[in-house]
Amino acid sequence: MTTPLPPSNIRLEILTDLVQGAQKGLTRFVESIGHKLALDRRDVRLTSQLPEGRIVAMLGYVGQIQGGLSLVMDETAFGLLFKALSGDMMEADLDNPIVVSAAGEMLNMIGGQMVMGLAEKEYVLDLTPPQVFIGDTIRQAALSTNRRFILPYRIVGTGGRFFFTVMALRYEDDIEP
Repeated sequence: MTTPLPPSNIRLEILTDLVQGAQKGLTRFVESIGHKLALDRRDVRLTSQLPEGRIVAMLGYVGQIQGGLSLVMDETAFGLLFKALSGDMMEADLDNPIVVSAAGEMLNMIGGQMVMGLAEKEYVLDLTPPQVFIGDTIRQAALSTNRRFILPYRIVGTGGRFFFTVMALRYEDDIEP
């Protein structure tokens, strides 16, 4: 017996708006710090198996749509993004808690862009505070019933790669019986 893939209870157009809004937020953020992104389309997947990384930033969104966003980065990708975010004035020292907290701020800016873009389509969402985890191989705990879109990105011309994940748990008043 196979279980339907959540978020099967969310209409496709709502899920499409969410994923596209999240991707636009990510693209706007990365371009604002002087980089360009390329999505590795053939490796996009919907799964409960999450990628692992050295630095993982997560935040949730609540309101009409409930779910979460994550940035899963290795040291190279984080270093490139952090250095650009600091105006090339700081190196990404993972022993410095202020530097590490920048991963959460990056995701907060991406989420903010997503929320503003979705507000134009009349969605009402709020963000939860970001959380950042660092270690040798961090993998988020995942329930087998929760599915995330795993979007693998490359930072063009740099060798930096990371995963951006989008999860939708439910849409207000749109739960099928």
